[in-house]
Amino acid sequence: MLDVGIYTLNFALSFLKDEIKNIIATCKKMPSGVDESNGIILEFQKGAFAFLNSSVAAISDRKGVINGTKGYICVDNINNPNSIKAYDKERKLIKDCLVPSQINGFEYEFEACFKALELNKIECDEMNHEEILKMMNLMDRVREKMGVKFIGE
Repeated sequence: MLDVGIYTLNFALSFLKDEIKNIIATCKKMPSGVDESNGIILEFQKGAFAFLNSSVAAISDRKGVINGTKGYICVDNINNPNSIKAYDKERKLIKDCLVPSQINGFEYEFEACFKALELNKIECDEMNHEEILKMMNLMDRVREKMGVKFIGE
């Protein structure tokens, strides 16, 4: 959850700005008790769902899909996208957006950090402390549902 799982949660919450109503989560644990693979369903107050999975033990396509009533959007790699494609109800490609070339996908984080430091800020506008705490609390809630505990908890 705290390694690759954050990417799926961040992807979902970057589109779904609603309060989470319910969390269903399960995982396969390693002998150490750390989650190796997980499946998560987030149900939101206004009726949307996010179906997420991640694993440190399997190779994934890293795709993200946002489904809607008028079509869907495919992001080829939620960690470091190269393209974002929009399709209509008939599954016809209606827009193909190329993303600027990146090395590893962390460029945006570095740029935001440098910008904040240059402005003598203690947090980034792109993801402020409130958003970071919200995500950490969500990961704690998901871990609780999966029965993953750390030493001292």
